[in-house]
Amino acid sequence: MRKKNGNNTLSIILASALILVTAVCVVVLVLLLSGNTHKVEKGGVVLTIENTKIYENQFRFFSTLLLNQEDAQYRLEGETKLTQLNETLKEDTLNFAKEYIYRLREAKAAKITLSKEDVAELEQSFKTEYDKQKKVGTRILKGDAYYDYYYGLTKKQYTQFWKDWAVIEKYNAQCEANADTGIDNQERAYEEYKDYLAGCNATVLPISLQDLTEAQKQEKVKLAQELAQKIQSGSDMVALIKKHCTDESILACNGSVRITKLMETSFEKIYDWSVNAQVGEISVVETEKEVYVLRADSFATFDTLKDTEEMKEWTRLFCVQEETANLLRSNKYKVTVNTENYTDVDLTSLLQKALSNWN
Repeated sequence: MRKKNGNNTLSIILASALILVTAVCVVVLVLLLSGNTHKVEKGGVVLTIENTKIYENQFRFFSTLLLNQEDAQYRLEGETKLTQLNETLKEDTLNFAKEYIYRLREAKAAKITLSKEDVAELEQSFKTEYDKQKKVGTRILKGDAYYDYYYGLTKKQYTQFWKDWAVIEKYNAQCEANADTGIDNQERAYEEYKDYLAGCNATVLPISLQDLTEAQKQEKVKLAQELAQKIQSGSDMVALIKKHCTDESILACNGSVRITKLMETSFEKIYDWSVNAQVGEISVVETEKEVYVLRADSFATFDTLKDTEEMKEWTRLFCVQEETANLLRSNKYKVTVNTENYTDVDLTSLLQKALSNWN
């Protein structure tokens, strides 16, 4: 995940704990790689970490994991040239691969293993996933053909990655449990993740304007203004959200959203409103795709967050990420990049599909 200091590393630690990418949650991944036709291990070895070889198809798979992270959208939107996006994603993927192998080796050194129940649960998730996706048109994909089609991997590569990931998650949980969550570390974590933590706690009621005529849009804007007046007069905003909102993610949290620095690019008008809003303020903000009824409820700062479970959770993550960063700087593990193969890796097709999906 992007650090405040601008470092390009996307942390596997935060990817694991916050984005919750799992073997059974691969919808975006499938969209990105569906119809893949490249052969497994195409292009050969991109890098070697100790005696672990990372082939091009694995490298591309790691790239899709990064593109599946919400904050990748915010990070990559700042780039305008596809060639630069490609180089940025390649660098991030290289760092991801290193963190993955480093943390896996540390986990094994700490004697972290999967129980029989853990393995059985993973195997069941693979089977469930396969049963849902194995039919493509009139074909039934089997064995490596299935995994190559959806993920560009062999069955062994795919299943082993998620088993490794489960080991890393258990190790991370152990490290987090032992982390120092005192005030000093909380302050350091807050500064590190300020773009994710600081912001306006708001209640949001979005109304879609997509695929509407201009007259229909004006009706929706008028409705939003009427709803804002009702809320101002004391109407229950959550009840209005349930009645008028169709956004499942907003409904799931009853409209409660923290508007942070990360939203500045993707939700510019909403972010600008949040920066200048006063507590209790109710406003209507219209964008190209939606009109929003917004209420500023409070502001998240270090003083409001310190010693909360939320702040302690981020502090645990900070401690583990710092530990990982120190490990990467230590040169404890030998990394050899195959410069020719690395240079030849082209991720632009993945980027184009990801950008299309985000839009």
